[in-house]
Amino acid sequence: MSIEIFKEYSPLNSLSKNNFYRLADTILIKRLPAGKVLFKEGEHDNWVMYVLKGDVEVQDKDGVGAVISGGSDDSKHPVVDVQPRRATAKSKTDIVVALLDRKEMDIVLTWDQSSEKGIRVDSDEEGGGNEDWTDTILRAKIFYRIPPANIQAIFMRMEPVTYKKGDIVVEEGQEGDYFYIVREGKCKVTRHGNNGDSELLADMEPGDCFGEDALISDNKRNATVTMVTDGIMMRLNKDDFNSLLNEPTLNHATMEQAKAMVKEGAEWIDVRLPDEHEANCIEGSMNIPLASLRNNITNLDKATRYIIYCDTGRRSSAAVYTLGENEFDAYVLEGGLSSWS
Repeated sequence: MSIEIFKEYSPLNSLSKNNFYRLADTILIKRLPAGKVLFKEGEHDNWVMYVLKGDVEVQDKDGVGAVISGGSDDSKHPVVDVQPRRATAKSKTDIVVALLDRKEMDIVLTWDQSSEKGIRVDSDEEGGGNEDWTDTILRAKIFYRIPPANIQAIFMRMEPVTYKKGDIVVEEGQEGDYFYIVREGKCKVTRHGNNGDSELLADMEPGDCFGEDALISDNKRNATVTMVTDGIMMRLNKDDFNSLLNEPTLNHATMEQAKAMVKEGAEWIDVRLPDEHEANCIEGSMNIPLASLRNNITNLDKATRYIIYCDTGRRSSAAVYTLGENEFDAYVLEGGLSSWS
């Protein structure tokens, strides 16, 4: 099925070309049997749904119903696109539906309708192709969580830096001064192991970003990034990173707010070292030191809300940034452990 058909569907038909393809690439297509309940009245969910083939019966609490058939004019609009749902939808025949993440759609629509038509980027001295590289970079999930005005400012303040194969972009042990996004080329991330050998941590390509850990935590670089090919990095200085990119992406919670969240099912994570956790911690909290968070992230549940704490809030801010990059719902405990009574 070609995504071009979605140019007839609302509100995708209002998007600029780049933003249409950015959103259309995320569409999920599902085949479902007759008699399947798609959602019930009063339910909350995060999906925008379109009927592509077959018939879907929609009925409200008063018994008033309608049938939406794939290919009809009604099918070009989302099915009961109100939260909580105001009706129950059930497949009357075997059906094919398209699903879009509601939050992602809202973000792309916001981008598209801000700054006239999408994110404007001035040309730079490194050569053309702005539309291609900005589109690649904007796919980085970090940009999904900051205001469009900040995205505009970030691109205005970023500077391009050219590197040759073998050049070191950042070195383990250095002070953190810039946040980087790979614009062109490839690079590798390495760290000195316990035996002194260089350990490969990751490979990076256009659209990947790095350098934020040292900026958020005010620590030294914890890894070395080396160019595998010639390339170009876009970099943002520390002050601009903190004001435009870091702070807008972090959720904060007071102690009272955090306690209320925990009563509703949220969990505590202590990102200090094991000795610190053992000496003094919030009862019931799990201990995942900041340095090992990325390696343990697959053990966490994206359906769970997490309250992150340390002594001061510095390490927990770095942890929440990392979790946010990976689409977790996480909050920094304001004031750190000192606010706990």
